[in-house]
Amino acid sequence: MFHDHRFFADPVCRPQAVRTRHAQVRQRQRGIPDVVIDGILDFGTATRTPDGQAWRWTFGKRGWARFCAWMGRAARQFDRYRWVYVITSDDDVVLTAAFDWR
Repeated sequence: MFHDHRFFADPVCRPQAVRTRHAQVRQRQRGIPDVVIDGILDFGTATRTPDGQAWRWTFGKRGWARFCAWMGRAARQFDRYRWVYVITSDDDVVLTAAFDWR
């Protein structure tokens, strides 16, 4: 398992995460922007899914603060995405993204 936790200060230079077709459809249906998915993968925390087959990425308190600092003033527009989670495979392919309503 390899998770690359590099921080890209310039979003133009940041490579976009690879997504399955299912992930692209779900992301579009749920209205989750690409920058949120990539932000979770850059600043979020990964934990194993209960079945042990994939990784679940979420913004922790510190990760959300770092994402907001990186976004600057535009972060206020992304507040509704605080509870988004991303599921990735062991080879870092995004399988799906959804809201975790608490």
